[in-house]
Amino acid sequence: MLSLIAKDEIVKNFDPLKAFENIRQTHSFLLYSGKNGDYSIIGYNPLIIAEMKENHLKLQKATDVEGNYIELGVTDLKKPERGLDVLKNIFKTLTPEKKLPLPEVAPGLYGFLSYDLGVTFEEVKQKVKDDLSCPYFYFSLPTKIAVYDHKKSALTYIALAEDPETAQTFLDQLKSELNSTNPEEYSNQTSTKAGQIKSNLTYEDYEQKFKKIKNYLKKGETYQVNFSQRFKIKSDLDPFETFKKVSTINPSPFQAYFETDSFEISSNSPERLVTIFDKKGKSKKKIVSVRPIKGTVPKGKTKKEDEKLKKKLLDSSKDNAELSMIVDLLRNDIGKVCKGGTVKVTEHRAIESYSHLHHTVSNIEGELEEGKDFVDVIKATLPGGSITGCPKKRTIEIIDEMEDYRRGIYCGSAGYITFNGNMDLNIMIRTQFFQDGHIYFHSGGGIVIDSEVKNEFQETQTKAKALMKSLE
Repeated sequence: MLSLIAKDEIVKNFDPLKAFENIRQTHSFLLYSGKNGDYSIIGYNPLIIAEMKENHLKLQKATDVEGNYIELGVTDLKKPERGLDVLKNIFKTLTPEKKLPLPEVAPGLYGFLSYDLGVTFEEVKQKVKDDLSCPYFYFSLPTKIAVYDHKKSALTYIALAEDPETAQTFLDQLKSELNSTNPEEYSNQTSTKAGQIKSNLTYEDYEQKFKKIKNYLKKGETYQVNFSQRFKIKSDLDPFETFKKVSTINPSPFQAYFETDSFEISSNSPERLVTIFDKKGKSKKKIVSVRPIKGTVPKGKTKKEDEKLKKKLLDSSKDNAELSMIVDLLRNDIGKVCKGGTVKVTEHRAIESYSHLHHTVSNIEGELEEGKDFVDVIKATLPGGSITGCPKKRTIEIIDEMEDYRRGIYCGSAGYITFNGNMDLNIMIRTQFFQDGHIYFHSGGGIVIDSEVKNEFQETQTKAKALMKSLE
């Protein structure tokens, strides 16, 4: 049992980016929804760190208040999905001893799941090159958490520990550290610029693979393939500085930043994979919701041009067919874990706008079946249908054939899983992976039977534009 202490304050001008900069350290994170979002979450000083690579699960546990860790051992599991059961067991063995009126997003486990973990759920054996050794998943149980409610201007400090005295110490430290000055070792690390951005595909390479995908589509083996190219840049830019920059260029509702001992992740995602939340009212029922994005046009240079482009998007029979197809796929996915007759489309083809783009989105919800939990929901929905294609398994096989490298975090999911069984995971598009002096990111788009190669290639370039600007 863990001791839990929390304190609320009204802070009207709280800046999560600045606060995170003050506490930034190895095994820290920021889930950032921006000024117009709901919550931003800062967490660090984890009690437990769980990292899964292939079938190997490594657990680390803090040994003291200074953040020193011991390895609890590396467990070889027959299937990577068994690692999710270990996460569930962490909740069972480390439940807080008392319940407090806390935000719905904390406390819990925070981290990410890779696209490649989702591939194992479909029992597809990847042949594509794994040059980055990205974990199947990485989650931490932070002992110091700050949750900012943007709509209420309310800041909640949360501390967890194995005894009440340490929990109080952590709470006092948390309040002090969030308002400290920026650590010297992290200041002004952007004196140099990134090198040349290189794609793994030339236009000719893309065109050749595009033709092969179109052949699969003509044969009826798949109805849509989300095909991507990977960009690589040699750079010593500070990862968090690029995260701040892209957050300014392109504010998005599901942004995430993770700092580990071997890599950093900066995600500027506009798209949710899946969420589990409590139904409003006295009912204890939980709702599962997915919100796919399909259909993209650039923003216009004038208001008139912008409205014309949005109308073009809504009038597009191709984009309508793509999104409707993915909606059907996702209804089937969450139908595996929801009560029969409860899955409904609550919104279809709504326009969502960002700095460079307009998208069309839909929303599907259902009531979580009794006896099911976050593990079942992850296995049913990862990877998201909007970033694979339909049917999911065959399309994943085609993606593995066409792409040169494992996707890793790209089209994986980042977010939180709380002690009360709630969860919110994004889809990690517009996401950068920093490792060993290089930055990697993907950009892709859905190819269907009437897609044109020049338009699809240009769409991948348009989607990558905000990330490229963050490296200038």
